[in-house]
Amino acid sequence: MKMRQPKSCYSIKDSIMNLLVKYVPVIIKSFDKHTGRFLIGNRWGITNQDLIYPLALLYKTKSPKNPFFRDPHLFEAALLGGDCIRRLQYDDGRVEFIKPDGSRWGAIYMPWTMYHWLETYILLKEDLDDERMFEWLRGLNLALNGMKREVEKSPVHNITVWKAMTLFRAGLAFKRRDFLIPGQKMIYKALKVQDKCGFWPEYGGPSPHYNLIYIHSLGLYYEFSGDRTVLPYLYRALRFQIYFTYPDGTTVETIDGRTKYNPSISVLGLAAFTLFPEGRRFVHFLLSRMEKKQRYYNCFNPALATAYVHSHDGVMHGIPQDKRFYYKRLLNDKALVSRYSSWFYCLSGITTKPTGNRWGMDRQNYISIWNEKSGLIVGGGNSKNQPELSSFIIQNKRKLLYIADDSTINVFNGYGGVLDLYYNGIHCSIKVLPLNEKELVLEYSLSKFPTTSSFKALFNLILKVTPGEVLKIHPNLHEKLTEESIDLKGVSGWIMHRNWKIKFDKKLSLKWPVKPFNPYNKNGEAPLSMAVCTLSGDLRKDDNVRIHIIIN
Repeated sequence: MKMRQPKSCYSIKDSIMNLLVKYVPVIIKSFDKHTGRFLIGNRWGITNQDLIYPLALLYKTKSPKNPFFRDPHLFEAALLGGDCIRRLQYDDGRVEFIKPDGSRWGAIYMPWTMYHWLETYILLKEDLDDERMFEWLRGLNLALNGMKREVEKSPVHNITVWKAMTLFRAGLAFKRRDFLIPGQKMIYKALKVQDKCGFWPEYGGPSPHYNLIYIHSLGLYYEFSGDRTVLPYLYRALRFQIYFTYPDGTTVETIDGRTKYNPSISVLGLAAFTLFPEGRRFVHFLLSRMEKKQRYYNCFNPALATAYVHSHDGVMHGIPQDKRFYYKRLLNDKALVSRYSSWFYCLSGITTKPTGNRWGMDRQNYISIWNEKSGLIVGGGNSKNQPELSSFIIQNKRKLLYIADDSTINVFNGYGGVLDLYYNGIHCSIKVLPLNEKELVLEYSLSKFPTTSSFKALFNLILKVTPGEVLKIHPNLHEKLTEESIDLKGVSGWIMHRNWKIKFDKKLSLKWPVKPFNPYNKNGEAPLSMAVCTLSGDLRKDDNVRIHIIIN
């Protein structure tokens, strides 16, 4: 589907500039001149300092849409923010990885911060006094030399590829072949390991979230080098990202083996997307959704500054999000996405063995359901060592199974999908069928299992509810969703939350809050915003459990 529009119809750069300009006052208000730190929400982490790049860009960019050109307040914040990074460096150029929650993760060559500091230096070098230029160059070279040593001995990884891009950029800026060569070598290594479906594997399968880091890095490498070798790989990655994006612009978490659902829209990779007609439409789509739902710390983002500098306007071609009805088999028939009117769902048949690494999740929650009036209703992502967050739990003798070892996916009735999952030969199924714009039906079933008396099978419906809101439970129970535990047996009839209602004809168990393992917290603890509500029930042979979702 093509949308042949003249360049004058829509300017990606203008849209990005509008977002950046809108939130400058909030960012400047968060800036502490005494320390050079940006206190976002009164909290500080090392990556907060990355904001020096969009500030420097606005200071240097003359545009009718930019009232902050040569603004001394932005200049001061960018300079003092860069000085802060330099003061935080250890003798070898590393900085302590401190997160906004105050946790400390050790000394590293922080890839994101060092790249954005480098770009800030390139923008402002003509305006720097001699002493500051000397210190910034010293700090940057310490970090770049350390990153070079890491890139030369590291395997392909999203962080390593970002560092490789940074080295290549620095090699051009400082005329350092010893940066250019290892940077480019790692880029080529990354191209070789891309899956033909358009993703770079993370713990045995795709991660749409981390795929964006590869795309962002390779897109910038192309802008710096003009090396067209990367274009087919970027195009495959673009197609992957488009299909695994909800109609509101958020990223589909169902197939992700690393991260949970994030209600924010990512701005990574935008410049790379604009190299292609479909990508320009995709960026237009994402930016339009951002303007409606984002908070300031997502909109005033260094990745948006990157997109402003390197984006390409031009002809746009249509994307699936322009349609109200479509379905697509993906990942060698191991995933299905389907849009039916106001509904969107994803089935994941990706099966991988669990990893002991804290960053790799168990691929266990195989379905997500989204509605345009409600957002995400079913799903939320995977966890680790938590059977209660799996689509199915199989108890056979002393063995507990909750991660499938094989799967098949089929389509029926046009836009319905069936996911068959196998747990050591035990066959479980999830069937999903949108009926109309307000109704969708789910069926959980069990069709092949051993006849031992110790065998037991359970299903879990993972519900993405909103903390602080009320959950209504038939017949007359109203529970506000707080940290207080809700654990009910024998729930029957229906439950309601916000604008949706779920009806069922079996007695089920309900639990709240069920918090997933969060690898980004040192103790693995998840905030209440990550918690889900589970509806669980027994499965018996040839006795389907039918779930009816209704939008009010």
